This record gives sequence, C-alpha cells and structure tokens, in this order.
Amino acid sequence: MRRVNLLAASAIAAMFVVLSLVPLTRTALRFDMQLAAGKPILGRMLVDLGLKQEDMPFGGMGPAISTTPDTRAADSPELPVRLANAMQLSGRVKWGALQKLVAEFPENLAVHAALARIACKNGGSVGVGHDAEQYELLASPPPSSPTKSSANPDDARVMLRSCESGERLAPDNAYFPAMAAIAHFSLNNDTEARAALHRAAQKPRWQEYLDVEAAGRVRRAELLFGPQNTLTKTVVYASILFPHYAALRGMARVVTAQAMHAEQSGDFKTGLALRHDTAQLGAKMREQSSSLIGSLVGTAMIRVAEGRPGGAPALKADEESKSKETETRFLAYLAANGQAAEAAWWQKQLVACDESRAMVKHTDASVLGGTAFFATPWKLLANLALLSVASLLCILGGLAFLQPWLGRKTQHLAPVIAVAAFMVILSGAAWQSLGNCRDFMALSGLIQGLSGSESVDTTWSVIKQTIQGEISLIVLVLLTPFVYLATVAFQTLKKRGSLTARIRQTALPLAAVLTLAYAVHLTAFALRERVIERQLRQVLTHEGRFIAAQIGKEWPTVP
Repeated sequence: MRRVNLLAASAIAAMFVVLSLVPLTRTALRFDMQLAAGKPILGRMLVDLGLKQEDMPFGGMGPAISTTPDTRAADSPELPVRLANAMQLSGRVKWGALQKLVAEFPENLAVHAALARIACKNGGSVGVGHDAEQYELLASPPPSSPTKSSANPDDARVMLRSCESGERLAPDNAYFPAMAAIAHFSLNNDTEARAALHRAAQKPRWQEYLDVEAAGRVRRAELLFGPQNTLTKTVVYASILFPHYAALRGMARVVTAQAMHAEQSGDFKTGLALRHDTAQLGAKMREQSSSLIGSLVGTAMIRVAEGRPGGAPALKADEESKSKETETRFLAYLAANGQAAEAAWWQKQLVACDESRAMVKHTDASVLGGTAFFATPWKLLANLALLSVASLLCILGGLAFLQPWLGRKTQHLAPVIAVAAFMVILSGAAWQSLGNCRDFMALSGLIQGLSGSESVDTTWSVIKQTIQGEISLIVLVLLTPFVYLATVAFQTLKKRGSLTARIRQTALPLAAVLTLAYAVHLTAFALRERVIERQLRQVLTHEGRFIAAQIGKEWPTVP
C-alpha cells in the first residue's frame, strides 16, 4: 500500500503542476485559489458601482467589503488603466481627472471620447437645454416649478474643444460632431449646433471607443484583485455608463421642434433637412453602435424625427399604437409634399428599426443577457467543493501517517482532528460563500434586467438545467468524506482493524480520484471560459450583430 500511496501523492502533485503550467487552466486555477483563500470576487466592484453592503441581500451578511483605496492600479502607467481609474471617480473629481488626461494625451481618441461622454451631466454639467422646445414637441406642459439649469458654459467649451480634436483625429467618425452639437446647444449656439449635426449625419461611421475603457477596467481589476474570469468581466462590461445618450435624445427633440417651426413658417425644405439629419445620425447609431442601448437610442432618434410634421397635433395613444400612427402620418406628409424618394428612405429605416427591436428582445442570446453569468458561480462553487474535499482527504491521509508518533492511545485522534479541521475550513468557506452569494444576488437583478421580456422563460430554463447539474455535483462531493468515513468505520468495526490504518491505506488514492475529477471539471470550465471570453469580445465590438448571429439572423443594415 505504501507504493499505492506514493503513486497517489505523486499523481496529485503532478496534476496540480500541470494545471498551473498549462495556459488554458493556469488562470482558472489561480482564480480558484483566490476564491478558496477567501478573496471577494465581486464585492469591491459592487462598491465601485455605488452599492452599499447594508443594502445588499441577506442584510449585507458575509465578509466585510473593503473600501480602502488601493494604489496598485492608481500607480499604473498604462493609459487604459488610468482612464478606468478616472472613470471610477465621481462628480467634479472625475471631470478634473479626465481634463488632466486630455491635456497629457491630446492625440488619444479614447480620452477625448470619454470626456465628451462624461461631460453630459456625469461629471461635467453639459445639457442640451431648450426645455421649452422639447416640451412643445411632446405637447406636454412644462413643470409648474421648473428646475434651475445646472449647465456650465465652461464645461461645454471644454467638451467642445475635445470634440473638435476628436473630429480632427477621426474625420470619418460621426460621434465627435454629434457630441459637439450637444455642446453648441448647451451654449445656445443653435446655428453651429445644426451645422455640427449635419456634419455628423454625413460621416460614414459611429464609434464611441468604449473598448479602451472596458480593457482598462479589466486590467484595473487584475491589478487590484488578481486574475479575473468572465464573471467579473461581464460585470465590468455591463457597468459602463452612457450618460450622453439622454443628451442625444434631447438633441433629437430640439432639432425636430425647430424643424416643425420651419415647416409651420412655410420652409418645408429646411424642416425636412433637419429631420433627415437627425434620422441619419440615429440610423448610424442603430446600425453601428457597439451596445444594444446605443442601438435603441438610435432607433428612438429616428422615431423622434417623425414627430408632428408641419406642426400636426401630438398623438395621444399607447406607445405601440402611437408609433405606428406617427409613422403613417409622417410618410403621408412626405408623399403629400412630393417626396417619394425620401419616403422610401424613411420606410427602409423604419423597417430596420422594427427588426432591430425584435432582435433586442432576445438578449438571452447575449453573454450579458444572464445565462452564462448565472451559471458561472455554480461552476466555481463545484470547483471549490472538489478542491476542498480532495484537500480534506489529503489531510486525513497525512494525519494517519503521523499515527506512529501519536501513540497507541491517541491513534484514533487522527481522523477526529482531520474532520475538525475540515469543519473549521468548511465554516470559513461557508461564510465566504455567503458573501459571494450576497454579491452575486445583488448583481443578478441588474444582469437579468437586460433580458427581453420574451426571453426570460428561456433564460431561466437554461439556468435551472445548469444549476441542477452543478448543485448535484456539489452535494455529492460534499457528502463524499462523510460517506467515506462511515464506510471505513463500519469496516473497522466489522473486521476489528485499525481505523487509522484503513484511512492510511485509502485516503490518498481517493484524494487522487477527486483531484482528477477536479482537473477534468476545471479544464471543462477553462474551455467554457475561453468560449465566453471570445463572445464577450464580440459583444463589446457589436452586441446587436452578435445576438443576431446567435438567433440565426443578420443585424439589419440599410444601404
């Protein structure tokens, strides 16, 4: 049996060496070790998202989430990390940090794009304004006590300079002149704003450079917390803010209201041109935006641009009926004014909008839709269960070998000490698991909220199948040491042998079997991680196109 135990110990050591050296499994193994050591997976990220521990599930029970600043990321010279650090700040501190980055990296498009985005009421104080025109388009009475505008003209000028630099560096990108139009409206430079919108409408592409911030956030998490997997990367990608989308929708309302004024004064050509520029920019966003939210905002801008043609009354109906009636009325308005070609262009765009919205309901096909996110923690817990029980059996075997030094009267203490040690380890792991479960549940609502209403049942069906399999594995593995000890004890009583001797003979071989099971499960997990990692990159490039491919369709484009 000594030879068998030696082979088992050698096999266990060899498997861990291989897992730690093979690139496929190395990161997954390190993440498991990090989890086993009690390092929170999501806690600090939740704090960065603005959540408080006491507001989380279970009343915030579990390990305390550290909020102590860590300088490892702050000291990084990497630009994406520095950008991510700036974006983790809040208010005017964030705004000041972004201005410093712009001054230091004046030729970097991602920094200019981030500053323009955050200028829109998320650090800076830039808004479209023109509330009266927005309320007029909606035919809604303005509030009886209007809120005092917090727009800051200095911030708008800073934003405008960054947009001008961005447009110079990327002359084919509609993003920078579109954001410049917002800054001009904030400064009440309406003529310049409409000119900037027209330039944006003429440019061939829409890019917001969100991938640079996303990469920086992941790298920042690696510097702070160690290796990351797709669970934490999904959180990082899903937590990127889009404060500029509200400003873009507001701009669409203002421009459409001004188009309506032009039409009411008899200038049909100017009114139609303003509507077309707004819709053309919206179409670019719908078609090319990397996020589903951006695509939906582009669709909304096209719908806004149809509003109240020639000053027609605002429609009062439910959203779906209102959308169809607005579309019919606007196309009739174009036909009545001899704009058959323009009506055909709008009709194609509206069909593409409807197709896009139908695909958005299938967000369970996206990596950010929930299925992969919900399954990952259970697979991690299964890994941890296999690792813990294999470790326990190694401890049992090791203590059994110490029996000769413990003496005959204490020979049966070895398994008792091992089980006691296991229970201590298990209680610590349970406390940490409660914290991880708490953090996971706090995020689950946010992730599930991204799923379309028609896809929720399908999503949960897949999640339940995965969870049931992993829970069964976890329960079976956790029962293994107790079943093993009961079996060994029964055989000892039946044959009047030594309990310690039997443990010494069988614990390490069983630990080797469980280590092999852990290696297989970890390898399968790492292969799954590789697939999801690739899908996350595709989602970050164009989430709508990824979803369309998953459901066997193509993301609609209009030539």
